[in-house]
Amino acid sequence: MDPLLIGNVKTESIWRVAEIAMQCIEPHGASRPRMQEVILAIQDASNIEKGKESQQKISSSSGDSKPQSSRKTLLTSFLEIESPDISNGCLPSAR
Repeated sequence: MDPLLIGNVKTESIWRVAEIAMQCIEPHGASRPRMQEVILAIQDASNIEKGKESQQKISSSSGDSKPQSSRKTLLTSFLEIESPDISNGCLPSAR
C-alpha cells in the first residue's frame, strides 16, 4: 500500500475497492460483477470512510489535538463522487 495512504484512509475501504476491482478484471465476463454490485461496493467503501470522518469530528470536538491531513487522496476524492441511490431498486434502463 502507498505509505501516503496510511493514516489518511481506512485499510478496510481500500480492500473493499481493491476486491471489487479485481473481480472487474476477470477474464470471463460472466465472472465479473454487475454494475449494481460495483456501485454498492464503492458505496460501502465510502460509508467506511464517512465513519472515519465522523470519528475525527468527535475526536476534534473532544479536545483531541491530533493534526489531520487536509490533502485529499485519490481514493477519498473518488469515494466522494456521488453515486446513484440504488436502494429503492430504481435503475436506469439499458440502451
